[in-house]
Amino acid sequence: MSEITVRICSPAEIVFSVLKSTQTKLKSLIAFIQIVINIGFNCNVTFPDVTERFFDKLGIFNFDIVPSLGLSCRFPSFDYVTRMIIVTIVPLFLALALGVAYCIFYYVDQIKKKKRSNLRTQTIVTLFLLLTFIVLTPTSSALLHYFKVYFHQ
Repeated sequence: MSEITVRICSPAEIVFSVLKSTQTKLKSLIAFIQIVINIGFNCNVTFPDVTERFFDKLGIFNFDIVPSLGLSCRFPSFDYVTRMIIVTIVPLFLALALGVAYCIFYYVDQIKKKKRSNLRTQTIVTLFLLLTFIVLTPTSSALLHYFKVYFHQ
């Protein structure tokens, strides 16, 4: 006879397990929403009012945090060009900082002749991928809005 082992899980373990199993699907859904809400502008398509209002509600998934900071109220010189520069430069500096952190940890481990920590490497790579996932749509939208050309006939 074979024995059956039953393991009792805590609610936190159950929630974590469910989140982990749906993480890829959730990322795909958010990426799809981010693309769909920008189609009207990028492809010069006019949607019905109901659709536009629906897309406006989905704008929360665009992760565009710069307007929420209220920088244009605090700094009168904060205009669209300044916003575009911040939206494009800050993610580059954050990615550079993560790369520098990785190099520092790598060389410290080499000097101490220690085996490299996989957890630290995974954390830095995860943070980098999360950064690129969060800033891709707002950054590309800001650049597309800035360089959009209108043709007059």
